Amino acid sequence: SESEIQEAIFCGLWRVRRRHGEQLLEDKLEAGCAPLALWQAATQNVLPTDSLLPPPIDGLMNGLPLAHELLAHVRNPDAQPHSINLTQLPISEADRLFLSRLCGPGNIQIRTIGYGESYINATGLRHVWHLRCTDTLKGPLLESYEICPIPEVVLAAPEDLVDSAQRLSEVCQWLAEGAPT
Repeated sequence: SESEIQEAIFCGLWRVRRRHGEQLLEDKLEAGCAPLALWQAATQNVLPTDSLLPPPIDGLMNGLPLAHELLAHVRNPDAQPHSINLTQLPISEADRLFLSRLCGPGNIQIRTIGYGESYINATGLRHVWHLRCTDTLKGPLLESYEICPIPEVVLAAPEDLVDSAQRLSEVCQWLAEGAPT
């Protein structure tokens, strides 16, 4: 099954939808620094080998060395967390395709909205997340591969959770008192 996760307007409140193909299996709200599906994904214990490297394709510039860097950090938990910032590198579409084929698809997709939008997708490799951040006009701000159990950018800070709980309590009280129409 695949999980779609979206943070609500309240930090630390997550809508989690679990699907199998087109069938919706579960649609719920979770509160906390990260939803349960992320903690479960962080405990997967599949290590890659160099046999995972896809065949080279025309137009590769930096894909092969980036793939080796990525795999080295996946295999060595002491070398985590590690970030490979594609935004600051000369990288071709062939490099992006090569890395995407190396990592394979994962089963978790996260979307957060702030000053822009962030899309954080689990890949098929343990502890490898593909992060894309866009500005309000959908222009690219950041693209990276994060090698870590759970990307820090996803985790709600304790003070944000306290603030969200207070704001949510105020909204619930306002609704209980009968919101003006």
